[in-house]
Amino acid sequence: MGEFWFDEHTADVKFHAKGESIEDLFESSALALFEAMVDTSKVEPKEERIIEIEGWGKELTEILYDFLTELIIIFEVEKLVFSRFDVNFENNRLKARCWGEKIDVEKHEFRGDVKAVTFHELTVEKENGYTATVVLDT
Repeated sequence: MGEFWFDEHTADVKFHAKGESIEDLFESSALALFEAMVDTSKVEPKEERIIEIEGWGKELTEILYDFLTELIIIFEVEKLVFSRFDVNFENNRLKARCWGEKIDVEKHEFRGDVKAVTFHELTVEKENGYTATVVLDT
């Protein structure tokens, strides 16, 4: 898996993610999203969800936006937080297996809500692997 780090941003949360491959980048971005909400080192892979995103005619930034947005929806509706991801791209389609568990604010050290992914400063670039910049509306 790649890596991620947070950056200063007024009022919202901004992170940068890096991966050797596009799959690594998406996995790192998903982990950063949940790290902004909880301590993911305390999230056990008890439940699995599969996310599929159609990629035809979309830029990588749009697919990343859709993927992270779908994760936020699952969090809001099912109260699931994830700590492990396996992302694959086949035939212009993203398929992600995500593992986690129901949120427990005492166990997971809840850090705050993420309302949405924004298109503001959203980038995906290919140079020495892949990098992304993402701003989350909190």
